[in-house]
Amino acid sequence: MAKKKEKKVEEFAIGTKDTISVKEYVENAYAIYGKDIMSSSFQQGRQFLDKYDGLKIAYRHMLQTLLDQPDATIKTAALIGDNMKKLHFHGDGGVEDIIYSLALDYKCVEVQGNSGSRTMELEMPGSSGRYTEAKLKPVIREQLKQLMPYVPEELTFTNFYEKRYIPTPIPLGLIAGSKGMGIGYTQRAPAFTADSMYKAFLKNDPSLLRLNYGYSLGTCYDEKSFYDHKTNTIKGPDLSNQKPTPENLAGLKKLWEVGEGRLTLGIPVYNTEIEDRQGFLLVCDPALGIPKKSAQIMEWEKQGLIEVLDLSDVTGKLFFALQPRVRKITLEDLKNEILKNCHVFIKDPLTTIFSLNIACDDKVGHVGLYNWIDFTHWNYTQLYETYRKDALKKLDFEELIWYSFQTVIDLLTDKKNPREDKEIVEIVNAKLSKGTAKDKKHLITLEVVQAIGEKAFSTYRNAKPAKKLEEIEKERKRLQELVIEDKIKEYVMAWTNLKNNGGK
Repeated sequence: MAKKKEKKVEEFAIGTKDTISVKEYVENAYAIYGKDIMSSSFQQGRQFLDKYDGLKIAYRHMLQTLLDQPDATIKTAALIGDNMKKLHFHGDGGVEDIIYSLALDYKCVEVQGNSGSRTMELEMPGSSGRYTEAKLKPVIREQLKQLMPYVPEELTFTNFYEKRYIPTPIPLGLIAGSKGMGIGYTQRAPAFTADSMYKAFLKNDPSLLRLNYGYSLGTCYDEKSFYDHKTNTIKGPDLSNQKPTPENLAGLKKLWEVGEGRLTLGIPVYNTEIEDRQGFLLVCDPALGIPKKSAQIMEWEKQGLIEVLDLSDVTGKLFFALQPRVRKITLEDLKNEILKNCHVFIKDPLTTIFSLNIACDDKVGHVGLYNWIDFTHWNYTQLYETYRKDALKKLDFEELIWYSFQTVIDLLTDKKNPREDKEIVEIVNAKLSKGTAKDKKHLITLEVVQAIGEKAFSTYRNAKPAKKLEEIEKERKRLQELVIEDKIKEYVMAWTNLKNNGGK
């Protein structure tokens, strides 16, 4: 039987005219996709922090969704649906993660139920949105809602209005920092405390910057401290508030001036005692998974000489404890091992190049932190001035209403001699023109008569014009004497004082 001739691979082809290699095909396809993602005005904010508020688009959309809800806990699944329907046209899993990140990283959202947790040993996701509820913390709602009506907005293709940014005098994205990789691009921005950014800006002094979540830019070890396990607080010096080392100061200056600098994240180490165990408490953000257990630490733990207690929550605490009655190693041995081999600033520190890459309309690039805060601070000030002018204008109109309220009501309700609104304006103004200088300042318009006419009948019976005018004058004086810089300080401290739970 004749053997069937095998077809040679070389004879098989999918085409001869435009055939290219797999490598070339993938490179071209990836480049086209990446270009579309990065250059799209809508998608641009997915990867870059925005110049107006320092937020990525997913966080901005969720904050807007939360602000649109009543001041009550809402089922997380409902928030996800509302967000995706109106603003964020992506998968529900990512939107759910944003809600929990706002609770864990920004601490501006209260969640009832399991929002997830991060420990040094393990990162646990939150429960499905159908099992949890969330709301914006009242203090943050109060800070944001007042100026939101004055933020520019645009219509989405689903016919809902989207705010251009969240009103803020500091880049909000830098409160929690930013990290991750997108289409051919890596984003890494540091997490600074809100108050340190503001103080550094006012004095144009980057040495005042402090890292968020308990990190240190200075030395990181102190002998005198006490940890209260019940309240989860450290009694002792705040090592995260130390002045930067010379190396970190150089990095901060570059970040401050040109938007890129090298920083070493130090982990504060406290000599403390918990439940009759002596040892060393390490504090940092568990989202980064540091500090590390060295090989020696793991060996001592295996031998039963020490115990490592993971007390970390959103702000991580890892306690290296010497077991009672152990004589083989001392506290000094344990301290030296931690400081030298556990990534705690002394040896093998966590040094990172941070870059402030922001989206500025249709452009992207580095920006110095000072210039960035200068812009957000200026923009927030302009919004507040707009709010004040608008509020004063409304008060002026209200004053016109209540100054002539009773006269207009008498004319409107005179059934024996009914009059048109225009005629009422002429009668009232003729009377005011013959009065005092104060009367002449309160000449009414057709809009005033219509506004009075639209009020409920109960308003007529309960009207107290003199009291209303007194309240209007009091509010006008408050607005005129309002110092916007004081309101900015209140805003900054609201974000600075947020806690993991409550934050009322």
